[in-house]
Parts: sequence; structure tokens; C-alpha cells
Amino acid sequence: MFCPRCGAENKSEQKYCRQCGLSLAVTPLALTGQLDEVLGELKKGEKSIQKGATLLGVFLLVTLVTIPLSGAYSMVRLKAAKNVPSLQPNTI
Repeated sequence: MFCPRCGAENKSEQKYCRQCGLSLAVTPLALTGQLDEVLGELKKGEKSIQKGATLLGVFLLVTLVTIPLSGAYSMVRLKAAKNVPSLQPNTI
């Protein structure tokens, strides 16, 4: 296999060009015509990751808003409970 940058001959199992250091990982894919297919799959994966990150962000936002509100609600309930008259008869 020849390096597309410098033209040096490399063994097919090499990951980098022995002369210029260029990554040869995608060179076999380009030579066999599979590069476009692999890039399409990569873009699909990127979209899935973006959707997952968006959902995670929404979940975290809802959680961060809900937790303080639930604490505030609990405080309101406690204050209301303290203001309720006791059901026991008053003893003097």
C-alpha cells in the first residue's frame, strides 16, 4: 500500500506511514470504495450521540429544577402543619 501523502510504500498492516507518519487507517477503505459507507455510519452514530446528550441535558435540567421545588413544597407543608390547631382537647 502506498501513502497518499508522500507515496512511500508501506505494508498493508501498518497503521502509520513509515516515512511521513500519516495515519493509514482509512486508506484501505478508500481503496476498496468503502469510505463513504463508513463515513455515513459515523454520521449516524454522531446524530444518536447528539440526541442522547440533548435528552440527558433536559433530564438534568428538570431534575435540578424539581429538587429545590420539592424541598420548598415540603417546607410549606411543615409550616402549614404547625399552624393547624391540635385535635386534642385543651387542658388547663
